[in-house]
Amino acid sequence: MKWNTLKQGITAALLVGAMSMQSVFAAPTISGQVTAPGTTAGATFGLDILISDIANVSGYNFSLNFNTAILQALSGTEGNFLSAAGSTVFDNGIQPDGSVYYALSFLESATAVANGNGVLVHYDFMGLAAAATAITFSDVVFFNPDFAEIPVTIGAILPAVVPPVDPPTGDVPEPATLALLVLALAGLTVARRRRGI
Repeated sequence: MKWNTLKQGITAALLVGAMSMQSVFAAPTISGQVTAPGTTAGATFGLDILISDIANVSGYNFSLNFNTAILQALSGTEGNFLSAAGSTVFDNGIQPDGSVYYALSFLESATAVANGNGVLVHYDFMGLAAAATAITFSDVVFFNPDFAEIPVTIGAILPAVVPPVDPPTGDVPEPATLALLVLALAGLTVARRRRGI
């Protein structure tokens, strides 16, 4: 009976140890976070492309997939992850149609590397239509100074579906309608004064 209890205790300890080691050696992950989504058509919102738990990186590339009839990438600026390790060559990958194809950055020094977590790129988008759309990754590659690929888990861009950009609500009165309204209010005011109200 004692032997079975001891085996169960050892098994439990090994499982807890494996789980804690897994969190220490988590797989590198590329992901994204939408910041300040727009609420009206024509509004802009930000998108941070993030990397976590990675080591010995000298460069990367990726593409973003989304419906260009709904969203358009306006600009992309390099984040602090790779540039903090040294001078980089950077291209945000924004195409004439507003898509993002093959964004890339790499360190100019043959010996410099980046480690840990950070922002790869910050994009600004504009909503073109009142519809929701997802943004996903493709062409994701990270490499070390020897140009060996570093395996990376492709995470989500949150929210998983960018909220629709709603067209402006409420109609703005036309000048003629506004003039009639002012005239009617003036008439009511005069009528009230004549009655002594």
